[in-house]
Amino acid sequence: QQEEQQEEQRKARVKLELEEDGIVEATPFGHDADVLEEQTSAQELTSAAQPVFRSYRPVKVAYGKQHPEAIVESTTMACVEPPDATYRPSLPKTLLLGERGFANEFWEKHHEGALSAAQLEAVVYAGQRHAQHNDDGTRCGFFIGDGTGVGKGREIAAVILDSVCHGRTRAVWCSVSTQLLFDAQRDFRDLGRSDTRLYPLHKLPYGELPLDINEGVMFCTYQSLIAQNKQNERRIDQLVRWASEMNNGDEESFDGCLVFDEAHRAKNLTQSDRGGKSTKTGEMVVELQKRLPNARVLYVSATAAAEVKDLGYMSRLGLWGAGTPFA
Repeated sequence: QQEEQQEEQRKARVKLELEEDGIVEATPFGHDADVLEEQTSAQELTSAAQPVFRSYRPVKVAYGKQHPEAIVESTTMACVEPPDATYRPSLPKTLLLGERGFANEFWEKHHEGALSAAQLEAVVYAGQRHAQHNDDGTRCGFFIGDGTGVGKGREIAAVILDSVCHGRTRAVWCSVSTQLLFDAQRDFRDLGRSDTRLYPLHKLPYGELPLDINEGVMFCTYQSLIAQNKQNERRIDQLVRWASEMNNGDEESFDGCLVFDEAHRAKNLTQSDRGGKSTKTGEMVVELQKRLPNARVLYVSATAAAEVKDLGYMSRLGLWGAGTPFA
């Protein structure tokens, strides 16, 4: 009997604590033995009834027409309101409105809906972010994490062309395979700019580049980024030299696009004193950003990171470092 009384007292204390915390409502003691369990079960059923994904369409950007394929986002992400869109791309009006474009003296023809609303949203927010600077003086970067099928290559090409419309005539596009060069050419062609010159860095000689390798897009793989010849001439030095020629050889003034497509290839970068070894790819990606501090950096990957430390190479996001909450 004494044990029963102690158990009753224990239940009374638990009930009082739950009431004070607002977890259960005050009820006659004879009815509250299963209150918490019932409320928990109800919450679980409610959560189970909630959809995991929701249909996605831009909220703050009014350009373009609906994407031809269904796009979804997680319910959690849908609860986050995007920032107001203030940037207006300098692309042709037909591209911004999703209309068919006809050839003129500046642009070739393109199909209706060459850029969807979702793709144009990425262009707008990239341009908006690139207009800002981090507290350490570097230009802000932007991350595109759209999934497969959204058309990240088309988004990259559009961001580069928007930059070209502002007179920034050189850009660097890093990716994982030389075969993706043909996809890049297709994306520029579909946007009405098949005349965009793409230079495959891996096919060019080391040292001084030919004079006709000038305005355009330097396309390189991450393997090329870490390459060097027997004379210790490095591709990354050649890349920086070519880019800076747009600004009379001043590396710090280059403000063209610097794109890291499939950027997760650089995720194995350890920026901690607690151990770990960086990969050459990660180190070269960081070095390239440091040597071109004013470049408009674009990180693109559907699988950028599995854990927070994998984001170490994304130094231009301004999420950590001097002047941030994670200094």
